[in-house]
Amino acid sequence: DGSWAVHCEFQARCFEAATSLWCARGKAAEAAESGSGYGAELAHLAACAAQCGAAIRVAGSSASRVTKEALRGASGLREHASAKREALSKDNASIYRERVPDWGELAKVKGHAVAKPAPPEAWLVGAGGRSARRCAERPPAPT
Repeated sequence: DGSWAVHCEFQARCFEAATSLWCARGKAAEAAESGSGYGAELAHLAACAAQCGAAIRVAGSSASRVTKEALRGASGLREHASAKREALSKDNASIYRERVPDWGELAKVKGHAVAKPAPPEAWLVGAGGRSARRCAERPPAPT
């Protein structure tokens, strides 16, 4: 079923867009504190809008089963980022006058572990000759 690949691609673009929006919000806070960083905020907002556009294009493919709600979410995020970018662009052109960096110049976002990885309990993986069915039925008796 090719719709899974489309769905995964759509979600990946949406996550990238959300990451760019949160980076823009972080840069906005830094800029409000220090008085500089508006150009980087603009670059992140532009990236967010572009990534939403990419997600919407992916969802428009013939193999797509992306829901209307998910599509509305991506469209809303794009509209939000575009509106913020438009307002900030006007301020940057007349007040801050900062250079807007290219996407490639932006710092890469580092991932963080959501949960601590742990090896599964031995009885869950069929250790000691236990079958998968017996593993699902109940844990082994203590020895």
